[in-house]
Amino acid sequence: MTDPFDINLGPPAGYWMVLDAATPILNLAIFKESECLTVQQSEQTATDGLFPLCKQLLDQTDIDLKQISSLCYCRGPGSILGIRLTLMSVKTWSKVLGVTNSQIFNYSSLHLASACIGSKNLDRKEKWIVSSWKKGFWNALRLNNLRSDHTIEIWEDKKLSINAEDCIEFEQKKSWGNKVKLARFEGYDISILGQENVFAKTVSHSQLEEVYHPAPDQFVKWSGKRHK
Repeated sequence: MTDPFDINLGPPAGYWMVLDAATPILNLAIFKESECLTVQQSEQTATDGLFPLCKQLLDQTDIDLKQISSLCYCRGPGSILGIRLTLMSVKTWSKVLGVTNSQIFNYSSLHLASACIGSKNLDRKEKWIVSSWKKGFWNALRLNNLRSDHTIEIWEDKKLSINAEDCIEFEQKKSWGNKVKLARFEGYDISILGQENVFAKTVSHSQLEEVYHPAPDQFVKWSGKRHK
């Protein structure tokens, strides 16, 4: 299996901002190279809390947005609305700030969670970290000796039930009424992204796609054959 991460990739130079609206708790942080200057969290929705929290973050550190030279965001899995809003923010700010793709990074919420779990004193038994995707389905990341193997799998409820004793649930805002009792992972500390070993095995360069399609809408007449 090809490793999607660059072991030589480290925290970027200068000031860089992390935006994470994919998980139940909004997480924003500003770093100066490997040093985390401040972290702000909120239980508000991304729609209500992302931009006020960002302003609060900048005010607290007395840093102007124009001083931010790199951006890092959580690509999920998690809240689709939160991910979309974060992507739109990163895309807009990258144009305003002149930030190129080489200065834009992203990470998976499950990979960062696995890094936090690996830093705790747990037993060495193989485990999985899982999060609800949609009704009857789960995202699952295997922790091999508490180190992620990078591949997120999709499980059905049946497979989750079989492996329940070895699973740690990363709770999401939307619950689908899971009946299987799992160990819980409450949330992560994004300040550890400043650690070189965590950054290299969690973060990757991002190629931002268009958040919307700029082409004009085209009307297509509905037909059963066309849309079946």
